[in-house]
Amino acid sequence: MRDYKAGDTIKLHGDRMNGDGHIFILTIAEVYPEKYDIEHDSFVPFLSTKGHQFAHDKLITKKYTSVGQYFYDVEIIK
Repeated sequence: MRDYKAGDTIKLHGDRMNGDGHIFILTIAEVYPEKYDIEHDSFVPFLSTKGHQFAHDKLITKKYTSVGQYFYDVEIIK
């Protein structure tokens, strides 16, 4: 669990859906600590400013397409 908040820009380390490693750079719009599930979430669920949702260890676009999974690190860069 990390202490990122709305307005932070983060690097989210994980895999694309095809298994290739990738670092996703996102700016946080909203954080949902009440939805954090220690069994299913690597990090606290959030919504990015571009509409990507992170929950249950998957990153999903606003059109509900999964773009990332298996996240193992998050860095706050701003």
